[in-house]
Amino acid sequence: MGAHLQGQCCLVNIILKNAAEEPSEAARCLALCCLGLWICEELMQCTNHPQVKDAINVLGVTLKFFNKQIAQIACDTFQLLTTYWERLHKYEPSLPRKMIEIVIATISFLLPSAEYSSMEGDKKFIVSLLLCLLDWCMTLPLTMLLEPVFTSSLEDQNPSNAPLLDYIYRVLHSCVHGSSTYTQQSHYLLSLADLSSDSYDPFLPLGNVRNTEPMPFQPSADLSNLLTVVEELV
Repeated sequence: MGAHLQGQCCLVNIILKNAAEEPSEAARCLALCCLGLWICEELMQCTNHPQVKDAINVLGVTLKFFNKQIAQIACDTFQLLTTYWERLHKYEPSLPRKMIEIVIATISFLLPSAEYSSMEGDKKFIVSLLLCLLDWCMTLPLTMLLEPVFTSSLEDQNPSNAPLLDYIYRVLHSCVHGSSTYTQQSHYLLSLADLSSDSYDPFLPLGNVRNTEPMPFQPSADLSNLLTVVEELV
């Protein structure tokens, strides 16, 4: 049994390394898919494997990766994990809310550049993140969304600690009205740095991938259509 566990940990370490450092785009995507499947399996088996947090960390930082093909795999996996939110909560009570915080901070980080980008893929990825965020919002109980967000930097700015739902509303509002409206509300700002903790490093370094051909620009109404829906919600 000991040899089996040792072999499993070795395999997980290889997948984690490839998901973060593999230079081939296709192989990086495959490693991220394997990582997502492994998380689901561990959650279903209730193993409490300590490296589940490491796997979520890799997926979380990959959301802001410059290669949108790779980032989309991480986003799809985040969305898939809504199905396992109760297992995540059992594994660590703060994890389901942490998943939402990661998506919010990633949107606020990427939105200013995506607004002015000539690459359609940048805008489409914001749509994917918003859909992922909305899925998490519809999945978690309202009581969780109403719990306050605690981070060291936010405690200095806002001692009252606004609820998670407030941060969700503000990032949706910024998507509709522009990123400048979000940055003006610094006392409620949720940034990547605010996610830092003993179990999550928002600046975990990722290896580069080989250059790939850029996606051709094709006008699309996806972003405007989604933002119309979001505007009705807020």
